Amino acid sequence: MINFEIKINSILPCLADINKIKYISLLECDISEILPYLNTIIDKAVYNRNNNTLVFKKDECTITLHSNKIAGSKVNDKVQAIQLNNWIKEEINYCCKNKNDIKPDFEKKNKLDVFDVYKLLPGLNCRNCGELTCLAFAVKLCDEIKTIMSCKMIFYSDYTDKKDVLSTLLKEAGYYVPEFIQKE
Repeated sequence: MINFEIKINSILPCLADINKIKYISLLECDISEILPYLNTIIDKAVYNRNNNTLVFKKDECTITLHSNKIAGSKVNDKVQAIQLNNWIKEEINYCCKNKNDIKPDFEKKNKLDVFDVYKLLPGLNCRNCGELTCLAFAVKLCDEIKTIMSCKMIFYSDYTDKKDVLSTLLKEAGYYVPEFIQKE
């Protein structure tokens, strides 16, 4: 169990969003052995056993847990960074306390490849989704900023096969896909 406060060591401007910050918090202990347990309980986490990292989104922020530090980006402010650290500490403590009841997941879960998603879109650059191009939409779909529902064209009969493959790909990767469009 972690019985210390997780303090923020540095705050910098976020390169991904100039209106947000990124932060680093150094940990007083190594959490390497807890990462596979966190990989089990945190939805859509991407675990990399070789690099000993776990990456996930929380409240639209991107969090990377390393063996001895926490890195957060796209964070609104220091208050949110502190809240994220407190939540992470709770999750770590939960895993420590319940290790015998949680099956650790050592598998690397990968984020979808933008170009694989792009190939399954209509490719019309129609802008109906609010993006300038289908590639821009694919990026936002992979980052879970947009859902498949934003692409109206994929629901036309000409694109049924692409829609079926894309919805299966998204579902298998743990992305949100409404039940009514999932291929049976």
